[in-house]
Amino acid sequence: MAKGESGSEAVQFIFAIIALMTLLFGSLYIACYTTSASILSSELSQACLLLDTAGLAKSPDKARFVAHEIAGESSQLDFDSIQVSDVCIEVSNRKSPGELGGIDQRTKVSSVSFSVCYRLPLVLCVAGIEPAQLEKRVFCAIENERISEVAVS
Repeated sequence: MAKGESGSEAVQFIFAIIALMTLLFGSLYIACYTTSASILSSELSQACLLLDTAGLAKSPDKARFVAHEIAGESSQLDFDSIQVSDVCIEVSNRKSPGELGGIDQRTKVSSVSFSVCYRLPLVLCVAGIEPAQLEKRVFCAIENERISEVAVS
C-alpha cells in the first residue's frame, strides 16, 4: 500500500454502504406506496358498493357524508386521512319498451362521482418530510337506488 492511501478502503466502504442503504430504503418506500395505492383502490370499491344512496341524496354536506361512509365501511383507512371533494350527482330516467307491446319499464339512473385524497401514514418521522398523498377519482353508477358499478381511476 502506498504511503498516501491509508484509510481509502474505509472511505469507499462508507460510500458503498450509503448507496446500498439509499437503494434499500427507496425500494421499501416504493413498495409501501404501491401497496397503499392498491389497498386504497380496493377499499374505495368495497365501500362504494355499500354506499347509502338515499342518505347521500338528502345530506347537506355530501363530501363529509361520503368520507364518513368510506371510513365506516373500510377496515384499513383512517377517517382523519381521507379528504373527499368534487361530489357530483347526476340523475336521469331511462325508458325501455316492453316486449310485444307490453308495459314500458322506467328506470331511474343516477351517477355519483367524487375525488378522494388519502394521506399516507409516515413510516419514519423525519423533520421536513411531508406524508405522501394518493388521489383517486371514483365513479358510481346507480340504478333503482342500488349501486351497480364502481370505477376507481
